[in-house]
Amino acid sequence: MTDLPAPLLTGLVTGRFIAALIDGADSGAEPDVVPAAGKITLTPDVPYLPLAEAEGGAVTVIGGPVVVVLDAEGYLSTPHTDPAQPPMARGVRVLATDSPGAPVTGFTWKVDYSFAPINGRTPTIPSHAIAVPAGGQVDLTTAVKVPSSPGVGIPQVEDAARRAAESAAVAMGAAQEAATAAEAAVEASAGAVAGVADAAASASSSAAAAAAAAGSASTAASTSTLAKAAADAAKADAASAVGAATTAASAATAAANSAATATAAAARVDTTAGRRVYVKDTTGADQLVYSHTGIRNIAGFIASPWSLGAGGFLRLVREGNTVTLTWRALTASGTNTTITTNGVPAGFRPTTGQTFPVRLATGAWGGALNVDIGGQIFCSTEAQNTGNAMAAQWQTTDPWPTTLPGATA
Repeated sequence: MTDLPAPLLTGLVTGRFIAALIDGADSGAEPDVVPAAGKITLTPDVPYLPLAEAEGGAVTVIGGPVVVVLDAEGYLSTPHTDPAQPPMARGVRVLATDSPGAPVTGFTWKVDYSFAPINGRTPTIPSHAIAVPAGGQVDLTTAVKVPSSPGVGIPQVEDAARRAAESAAVAMGAAQEAATAAEAAVEASAGAVAGVADAAASASSSAAAAAAAAGSASTAASTSTLAKAAADAAKADAASAVGAATTAASAATAAANSAATATAAAARVDTTAGRRVYVKDTTGADQLVYSHTGIRNIAGFIASPWSLGAGGFLRLVREGNTVTLTWRALTASGTNTTITTNGVPAGFRPTTGQTFPVRLATGAWGGALNVDIGGQIFCSTEAQNTGNAMAAQWQTTDPWPTTLPGATA
């Protein structure tokens, strides 16, 4: 094959993709990392590049899609021309989007992802565009859209409502203290007015007894008039303060009541079977926002001749409509491959039959676990060894269980 004609240049596209799964049969407790498998397609947004003055004669370069694969460790790789052979190299070279002298520059490559299913669910990454600089390298990890979650957890909602109620209670207490202080000011003002009136009566009596006292009485009367005016003004100010404090107290009370109502209406928690949380929509109807059974130990469901080895377990959990079954060190002998007496309990059964690989003590994957639509669990005989482990996950449309199987794990 010939090389690209000048002036077209290339750039390198790289990337690695892995999945973090539940811990398997190893010494640690961290999630196991499994390389992703599948294909990635890169398509230029210009269909062709006409080169009228290319070396060797005019030529039109057609920008067909470039399909790459993920190798055994999840690295984006250039596939071998023989599909039976491993990839030739990690990364892939494609037309640069800024080749100097090219008839079109500034175009982009569209990246589409197609992953193989992992534990019954196909991973997805939204398509996006990339620019590939001449002679440069683009790692897709730096180009994919960073996902975000718009959700707010129920504990955060409850805590926000609690803090709002506490703030309203503090405001109401401050308003009540202001009202009490204003009332005390009114009472003090009234006492001052009464004292001034008594002083005026005494001065008048003294004036009748002696002419000298008359001058003093006149002065006292003038003082009394000024004091009374000041007292009246103080009383008016105090009354205004009482009104303002009362209004503030009413507003704080309303806020506290509203916060308390919001707290009560924010969430309804049903713990009949696990934990389900509802909030009300704009019509006042309950909307389920969270549901979890908790991890259930169903080792008591194991059918003979199956049994648990040292450190073994058989667990089941449902969160929303997603069910996860895990086991470790579940062993058997003979031809009976039915693992549990009654299969997967109602409320946890898959919508379609499911098949999952089993990890053996050697670390290799061998044998298979099958869960049929009726909930029966079967396992191939090669997976019947003391070091096996597996994690299976599926979707269910069963109604939420009325009782939970087994015991809390």
